Amino acid sequence: MSIDMLKRLAKQEKTTAKIPEWVSEKNASFRAYECINRLKELRVKYISLHSQPKDFIKKGAYQITASEIAREISIAKTTLIVSSAYSSALKKYLAEVNEELEQLKDRKLDGYKRRQSGGVRQRKKDEIAEELMKTRTKLDEVTKRNAVAQIEVVLAALPLPIKHQLGMSVKV
Repeated sequence: MSIDMLKRLAKQEKTTAKIPEWVSEKNASFRAYECINRLKELRVKYISLHSQPKDFIKKGAYQITASEIAREISIAKTTLIVSSAYSSALKKYLAEVNEELEQLKDRKLDGYKRRQSGGVRQRKKDEIAEELMKTRTKLDEVTKRNAVAQIEVVLAALPLPIKHQLGMSVKV
């Protein structure tokens, strides 16, 4: 047996062992299935190498699109996703893969969020300005209430003769 033949047998065992029912070598479903798995490996590698939210702004960096698969295997997107017998199963498989990739990304970003401090530097200017306005308003209210309370305490502590001289009514 030659090395090439052994490689083909190994590849055949690898691909036939995990292939779902809807995948067939007679149509484009097999090529699409392999393409999805190949792109999934690339996306998983991308997710493992990147850890900041700015790296995941574009979904194309960590998700697989039907048009990308169609372009890779040189078939029309509508034929692949809409009009073929295997289309619904392919869409379902693609959705599962994308969901798995989304969860990987979220787990990766959870670690990033935990490492970030909650300080002012991590917040946007608008948020800080809004909080400052609220704090100042609250401080003014507290200051006014405190001034009124202090005046009431002083007036309550005044002796009766001084209250009469000031013309304040005395409650008995």
